[in-house]
Amino acid sequence: MSISIINIINNADPDDDECVILVVEEDINLGNYAIRDHTYDDDGDVSDIFPHYYEFPHKAVKKGEIIVLYTGTGKDGSYKNAEDTNVHAFYWGSDESIWNNSGDQAILLRIKYLQTYTIPDETEE
Repeated sequence: MSISIINIINNADPDDDECVILVVEEDINLGNYAIRDHTYDDDGDVSDIFPHYYEFPHKAVKKGEIIVLYTGTGKDGSYKNAEDTNVHAFYWGSDESIWNNSGDQAILLRIKYLQTYTIPDETEE
């Protein structure tokens, strides 16, 4: 894959820097990627009762740059870190922690094809 997850910072508070950190391995458009979570029940089985899904916006990023997906709210933007690397920050907008349990997994998805269909409003004629 063209980007990789390199770390997850988990906290009980989504606005306390809880995030997924990724590194770009080749020039790409982030709009082709999404992240979702896997959660597990007490027996260690996948539960996914309330899955979380984040689709990145279309944005060109270059090899070596860092992507940080914060769980909480904020304003998307880019900056240079102490090592002079471009960092692109995105915000999921969740009021709840996502990476709050040991064993939770972040799944990085590359979306090759996407089709959407909207259910028509039954009140429209």
